[in-house]
Amino acid sequence: MFSREYPLDISVRTVRVLCATIVVVLAIVWIVVVFTCMDIELTSFNSDEKNEEQRKDLLDYYNTLSGGIANAISKIVELILQGLVAVGMLSFATTFTFYDYKYWYSRYSTALATVALGYLISSGLSALNVQVVPGEVTIQMNSSDLALPVLTNATVAVDGVLDSAWDKSFSETTKGNSVLNTVFRSFILPFDASSDGICTSTDYRYPEASVSFGYPSRSWHAKATLKISDTEKAVQFNLNTDLDNLDNEELPMDENIAIDLLVDMLELGWSWVRDPIEMDNYFFDKLKYGEALDRKFREDTSATSFSIAEVANLTKETRGEDNFLQASTRLLRSALYFNKEETSSLTIDNSTVKYSQTPISDVVVFDSLTLELSFPVNLSFSSIYQCSRNGCWNKIPLEGEGFNQHVRAYGQCLNKDGTEETRIYRENDDYSIDNTSCVGMSNSSIRVFSGGRRLAGDTLIFDAPESLDFGGVKATQARQIYSVTMGRLSWRLQDLSTRYDAQCSAGSCQGVWAMVDSSEAGTSHLLLGESGIPLQQLQYGPISAAGYGNFWTYLVQVVDPRDWMVDAVLPRMFDHLDKKTDSLKRLEGQQCSKENELAIDRALKDHIYIEDSHQAACIGAFHFLFQSAVEHQPLDFSELVVQQGSSSSTPRLQFSGNIYQMTVRASIPFISMLLSVLGCAILLVVGVTSVYYRIRSTDRIRDLTDARTVAEAMINSIKFPPWLLQFTIEHQQESIPLEHVQIKSVELMQDNKLIREGINSEIGTSFQAYQSRSGEGGGDWCDREQCSTVSKVI
Repeated sequence: MFSREYPLDISVRTVRVLCATIVVVLAIVWIVVVFTCMDIELTSFNSDEKNEEQRKDLLDYYNTLSGGIANAISKIVELILQGLVAVGMLSFATTFTFYDYKYWYSRYSTALATVALGYLISSGLSALNVQVVPGEVTIQMNSSDLALPVLTNATVAVDGVLDSAWDKSFSETTKGNSVLNTVFRSFILPFDASSDGICTSTDYRYPEASVSFGYPSRSWHAKATLKISDTEKAVQFNLNTDLDNLDNEELPMDENIAIDLLVDMLELGWSWVRDPIEMDNYFFDKLKYGEALDRKFREDTSATSFSIAEVANLTKETRGEDNFLQASTRLLRSALYFNKEETSSLTIDNSTVKYSQTPISDVVVFDSLTLELSFPVNLSFSSIYQCSRNGCWNKIPLEGEGFNQHVRAYGQCLNKDGTEETRIYRENDDYSIDNTSCVGMSNSSIRVFSGGRRLAGDTLIFDAPESLDFGGVKATQARQIYSVTMGRLSWRLQDLSTRYDAQCSAGSCQGVWAMVDSSEAGTSHLLLGESGIPLQQLQYGPISAAGYGNFWTYLVQVVDPRDWMVDAVLPRMFDHLDKKTDSLKRLEGQQCSKENELAIDRALKDHIYIEDSHQAACIGAFHFLFQSAVEHQPLDFSELVVQQGSSSSTPRLQFSGNIYQMTVRASIPFISMLLSVLGCAILLVVGVTSVYYRIRSTDRIRDLTDARTVAEAMINSIKFPPWLLQFTIEHQQESIPLEHVQIKSVELMQDNKLIREGINSEIGTSFQAYQSRSGEGGGDWCDREQCSTVSKVI
């Protein structure tokens, strides 16, 4: 047994342990937190400067560089960590560590603890990676972003067929009606060529109606819902309403605009129901406002012009105590009832007036006046020849009342002073209608007129035997409703580069804009430069010359078969259905007309008709104005950094001129950072507690010291790191540093039997301090100056 007279003292180098611990913890935590929480940009380049091969080479370079630096740091940390873990093992598992020769698993405890803690601490460094990510983007619009260079058509495919003839929700007048449930359906979707008719009775097949459009199809048309009711501000009332209930405050537009719309509507006269080329000048001839104009010029000989609104007593100065809505309603009643021969069948109770304003965007607005005029009709059909399971086919001779359903546009005339109101000028004492001023066309508004029609009624009755053969279909209180709209599409130019926070590399970035679907977040935007506004496609002239001046541009035109106009009598358009009417759905074979079935189904599936003239006018005007607009998707800012100084609320789009800067970024995943921080926390606890309990561990080590421990302390720098531990041996009340002694000889014994004695060579170059001699009397401790007798070793 080794004598306790010369115990081995092992003490912790406090300053070194604390410094090593703090340096490692601070360095690792700083590195992983910075590379995780901050975007460390190594370099950047514009997206068009490097191809994929060059980007790969750049990544390889930076990954090699960062990997080498991370590896070097890891090795240094590993060396320091090895010593700190050894000190911790000696402090907290002293007996287990000292007697590691007794159990195989205790021999690797320090190594395993070092590996585990090293894995945690180096997780962040090993996960350091370099990647190319989108960086700052410079928003820049070119001329190609403001107008399409050529007119192109795009094929659009959208699922869904709205072909119901029975469900009232498919009426165009339903609130929130979809653009796919309008005449524009056949423009947006491919024609439905499917035919699954079940009727076989044959009759003369009238040519089917068709629809044509005056502008090219665009891919965004299918997405541009433009649900009028979502944004529309309107005042609507029956034509027979009590005038005292009409409040001018409800007018959704400027009063002067409403006056111009009404005047233009009346100037068109019966072009609502007849071809405008053949019309008479209804406003002047039938209402005799020509005579009123003559009186005004005679009464005021100095006057050079009068507006039609003044002649019709619509202005504030001429209408007396009436507000505009009251004065305009009086005028409409007078106009529609003046000629009893032409309007005697008008049912005023079911006729309505609507003034509305529909903002298409902040810079584009559609103001309109819509009249719905109801005329009673007699509807009676033979199911076998004129009906099918979805309704019946009503034919109107062209020489009767009616008009082709359409949307048309014309340029807005300007007076000499730049105003838009229709004025009659006195020139050489001539002040006839031919002197209507029209010296130029407006570059900020156009006129749009549309007309539609539908058949409606109170009750639809199907009178047929049980066999359904030779049944009759009739309607009570049936009426033909003509819907006509006079609209004004106006816009104001805006600097689009300012709105979209972009640099302008085009000659001019003035233009207009609209969102494809304002109800959907992240929708695309339509941008149209000033030069792309299609004014060159329009002609212009005085509205009063509409009867003999062919300056219309048709935007939409439903072409009826020759010699006839046809309307579908649909069950959904009636307030009530007779109890037998549902039997129409069971018509088949010889019970119904094959020709009418195919015609009605085709009209329903492709929506070849206009019921609501207002929505048709608004959508047609919107499509026409933006026909050359460029659709731009919004930028995805989840991975992009916008230039400094840009407003976060400004919409930014994918312009062709955008400059995308790519950034080479070094980062560490969050989970890896957490593992490294956890490892550093454990290391900090180990280092601090090792110092805190250093006295207790020193006493424990002294009690366990034997010859083997002394020898191992001298030769095993991994288990006993000398740069963190201090070793001394007490001899004759004097502490001798262990590095001042060396081993002179060693005896090898097994089971108390001597195997070999007197090994007098130094045990390796790192052995610095231990000597033991065999014999009954004991052995000698010798420092470099002297020898002292100590007790026997084994």
